[in-house]
Amino acid sequence: MGWYSTPFNYDGTSPTQVRDDLQKANENFQALSDVFENGTPLSGRIKSSYIPDGGGGSVSGNITVNSVKVSNPNRVNFGVDLSPNASGFYQAAIKMPVGVPGSAIQWQPTSGDWGVGESKIGVDTAGNFMIIGRYNSSGKRVINLHDDVNVSGQLTPISIRLAPQANQNSLIDLRSGATDCSGAYILMPTGGVSGNFISWGDPPHDNTLIGILSSNRFVIFGRADAAYGGRRTIYMYDDTIVTGNAYISGNLTVSGTISGNISLPSTPTFQHIDIQTTPSDTYGLNFRNGYNNFTGSACILMPTSGNGNKISWGDPDRDSTIGLSSSGLFFIFGAGSTTRTVFLYDDLRVAGTIYQGSDISMKENIELFSDSALNLVKSIDVYKYLFKVDQKEHVGFIANYVKDVFPMGVTVSEEDDKCSINILDMLALLFKAVKELISHVEDLKGNI
Repeated sequence: MGWYSTPFNYDGTSPTQVRDDLQKANENFQALSDVFENGTPLSGRIKSSYIPDGGGGSVSGNITVNSVKVSNPNRVNFGVDLSPNASGFYQAAIKMPVGVPGSAIQWQPTSGDWGVGESKIGVDTAGNFMIIGRYNSSGKRVINLHDDVNVSGQLTPISIRLAPQANQNSLIDLRSGATDCSGAYILMPTGGVSGNFISWGDPPHDNTLIGILSSNRFVIFGRADAAYGGRRTIYMYDDTIVTGNAYISGNLTVSGTISGNISLPSTPTFQHIDIQTTPSDTYGLNFRNGYNNFTGSACILMPTSGNGNKISWGDPDRDSTIGLSSSGLFFIFGAGSTTRTVFLYDDLRVAGTIYQGSDISMKENIELFSDSALNLVKSIDVYKYLFKVDQKEHVGFIANYVKDVFPMGVTVSEEDDKCSINILDMLALLFKAVKELISHVEDLKGNI
């Protein structure tokens, strides 16, 4: 079919020219009638070099074209414009075939070829909708999506790689937005396959991960730390609350607080334990409360050799200490800036013997006690009284009165200014008084 594209314009030329023009116009009209009214296929090319103002005319009905090539010499904004206007589309679409290879919209460069398998949107042979990007320098077909991407269904990628910007706060955000997740989580496979985890390390299956092992156990692996002999170490800052049992196969380094029950090996090894409690805590170590009490005899096992194996409430080398000396002797050191005093309240029961250090190497300024012990003893009264703490009746001394007569027999506490009897000093005074009585008796016998 021929096509005459020159607009008809009678400018007074010869009747023959007018007749030819009208004949060609009539042929064009008949051809268009066949195309638009009878559905006759249109072969060849349709070219229009003139588009009237206002977008030209309109064509109704169906047009079937084997191929359309849109040329844009005037650089308009769109090759195909389906946007609605006063008389435009109510619901516009481009209808594409399905299930046929190549049913896609593809972008081609001005020169060269990007290949059949890239830069297109369409449907594959299985009827699946696809978006395929262009190959980058790494050989991967990349799709760039700008701004937000809202997916109303499930997104099933084979792999996700996140590349955040420098000022980005989070990689995955399940909280922000007008429709926050009320119960958000990341669902992981649980089929017992080794490698179902989130990892920060390399290799990913050996360190720095949270996930499930092939034994279907949930695990948290730390990173190898040279400061701890290369062991995989986990650091937990602030409070760590454990509602069940915590089983630690390696080292546990905690800078916050652990609450709940912790099950340790039968012989745990700690380099240092620092218990920092709140003002409302009652015990630093408790072997009694809880559902798993000690039913036998609980103890704290201490080393038995070396200097410094002790429990201390002050300077471990000076005062307020219970432990072993470097020679292996058990000792109790009291508190005090000048005299280390041990206070024992209520009764003291000793199954063995009480020893007081009295070696001459421990003493200086040694001289005989020349005062009359008998006169001192005569000045000290013995009383009967009840102790307030237990309301038991006793016979003994009033330390405050003894201090006025025999000050060496009394010690005054630096903490509360209360007086205590020095039992061994009083015993020595009584021993000397007895010797004086024996001497008086012997003198009496010599005078008879």
